Amino acid sequence: SIRLVKLNSREHKWIGTSYGNTEKMLSELLKRSTYKEWETMLPSSGDYERHSTEVKIEALEKGVYAVIISANSDFLQQENAISYTVFQVSSLSIIRNETENFVLNRKTGVPVPDVSIDVFRQDFRNNSQGTTLIRETTINPGKSGVFRYENQNHSYMVSRIMKGNDTLTVNGYFGTQVNRPEEPQIQTFFFTDRSIYRPGQTIFFKGIMLRKTEAGRENNVVSARSTEVTLYDVNGQKVASKKLITNEFGSFNGSFIAPEGVLTGNMNIRNENGGADFSVEEYKRPKFSVDFDTITREYALNDNVKLSGKALAYAGNNVDNAEVTYRVVRNTRYPYWWYAHRWGFPRSPEMEIANGKAKTDAGGNFEISFTAIPDAAVDPKSLPVFSYTVTADVTDINGETRSASKTVSLGYSSLQLSVNTPEQASPEDLDSINLLSLNMNDQFVPTNVQLRIVKLKEPENILRKRLWSKPDQFVIDSLSFKKDFPNDVYNDEDNHLKWPEQKEVLKS
Repeated sequence: SIRLVKLNSREHKWIGTSYGNTEKMLSELLKRSTYKEWETMLPSSGDYERHSTEVKIEALEKGVYAVIISANSDFLQQENAISYTVFQVSSLSIIRNETENFVLNRKTGVPVPDVSIDVFRQDFRNNSQGTTLIRETTINPGKSGVFRYENQNHSYMVSRIMKGNDTLTVNGYFGTQVNRPEEPQIQTFFFTDRSIYRPGQTIFFKGIMLRKTEAGRENNVVSARSTEVTLYDVNGQKVASKKLITNEFGSFNGSFIAPEGVLTGNMNIRNENGGADFSVEEYKRPKFSVDFDTITREYALNDNVKLSGKALAYAGNNVDNAEVTYRVVRNTRYPYWWYAHRWGFPRSPEMEIANGKAKTDAGGNFEISFTAIPDAAVDPKSLPVFSYTVTADVTDINGETRSASKTVSLGYSSLQLSVNTPEQASPEDLDSINLLSLNMNDQFVPTNVQLRIVKLKEPENILRKRLWSKPDQFVIDSLSFKKDFPNDVYNDEDNHLKWPEQKEVLKS
């Protein structure tokens, strides 16, 4: 059931504020006299999933309305799905730029003369009815419909525009930009010799101090300026400080000792207008690294995929007899164009499909194999690409662990093609077209292709962008919708991938 309630356009609490008690406001709306009421039968899918549709409200006279939608015809608030929203019907509109505001006719775009504009400031103090509006001023733009209002405090404003019996209320940070000369800003850029230190190590730093000009277009160095640089620990406590002076190039440098006997973690050095962060940790330098070898052969889904890797010490020797723990996780992705012309996409959650252990040989080498199992719940027609990420943790005889990962991508097709053309271009810019053929692991593969260029049949008129997401169910038939809303999208008319072919332009 759908009910319309007409409201007084000067009742600010409906359109001037948005912080009231929703349940209380709905209760008050239900006590108001009904302007119009009707019922609409919604499609019943029976799947208990979330669905959306669009319904029509017949043309209304100027004013402010609340539309209330209820699952039951009695419009009771208890044990019922019920909701409302408030909207305005007006021939007035307002557009803004940085310096001026324009009151225009909503249909013609012509300036509206002799309007009156009341400007209110919102008072956010505690109020059981929501926020309070305080009148700031009244503006009369005259014949041009153009006016300026300097919102000095950048406050959230409510403006009520009136012309005869037509009223439009606009919320937001109303007003034109107030341009004040900016004071020159000084900023210090810090650089440290490392990003991580051990306790007791020396932290070397350098700073460059710059002053931004009023225009903001260039920076000048700040020379002969005193500054105090302070080292802060993990808890933000001051550890040490130094007073320094910038040289003729605006720079200064110094050093601190990383604190010992305190909590390790992220620390920083700062002065009055800049700083730098770094870590202080009791860390050990890694003694070896782990890498996977390049895959040299092609695989297909359900094949037994073999990966090889190597653990090599930074001293140059091989890491033999190390334990390798691995896991294989499958993810699913789809071609970029797949998302553009389908409603949603098949769900395929991340899943671990294999795990196990291995050992490195005398040369530090190891092998991992797994079966590239696809997700049987995903339709092959959707052209999914399954990415198998193999993570190997290698632990040597001293207990040190290093890790590496490798991703193998496979699909029902072994090739992916892409056409690199701009979305909009003149005929002169299309003297050549770039094509790219890759395997599922994004490696170039030479291949022969057939190319067709076709002209598509565009919609007869320009359509505006949707104001909300596309519905998945329809109450209004397409002919009625186009008659009442000729400039709006009904289904997929704005999706060029759904436009029919008109004629073939090129084939090769």
